Amino acid sequence: MNELEKILDLCIDEIRAGDSIEACLERYPDHRGELEGLLNLALALERVPRARPSDEAMRTTFVRAGLAAAAEEPEPPAAGRGRPAVLPFRVPRGLRWIASLAAAVLIVVLLGSASSTPCRATSSTP
Repeated sequence: MNELEKILDLCIDEIRAGDSIEACLERYPDHRGELEGLLNLALALERVPRARPSDEAMRTTFVRAGLAAAAEEPEPPAAGRGRPAVLPFRVPRGLRWIASLAAAVLIVVLLGSASSTPCRATSSTP
């Protein structure tokens, strides 16, 4: 933020607090030429009434946005962004617990068979 922007912010705050434009311009005579136009513009913009959509327009917009969001299927996160994809395919939400259980059973079976193989091998030696 340059010096003029800082002075403009200070003057706007002071004018909002009840000071006059002229008092602010007198405090910063080196910037009077640029500051006067900017202050008048800023204060004129503050007097412009804010547009507010009707309640009906807000409801319609939210309903349309909800319908549009429901119609779109979310894309899986791209590689390197967000949560990494573990599987190369998507598992339906209702079947995720079954897929998790199957993965856990598979891991237990593989670990169990891997740890018992050396035991069987040592007991079979002459």
